[in-house]
Amino acid sequence: MHLNTPAGLQALLSSTPYACISLLPLTGGLLNVTLRGTLVVPLKDGTSTVIVKHAESFPALAEGISWDAVRLVSCMRHY
Repeated sequence: MHLNTPAGLQALLSSTPYACISLLPLTGGLLNVTLRGTLVVPLKDGTSTVIVKHAESFPALAEGISWDAVRLVSCMRHY
């Protein structure tokens, strides 16, 4: 399973509350895979779409640039 592809992420999420009918790539990022997912079943609060972000220690679009995925841990603490 390749988690840097929509199909791989869709398969990973398939058995969770975040299972998606579709995952569409969002533009702009160089180091992560970022997608908008449409949920199979909306969340309890009515949310029907989610943003899925996947990071590994390789770039999504910028060949030759490599950053450790741990950089996201400190960023996510602010949300």
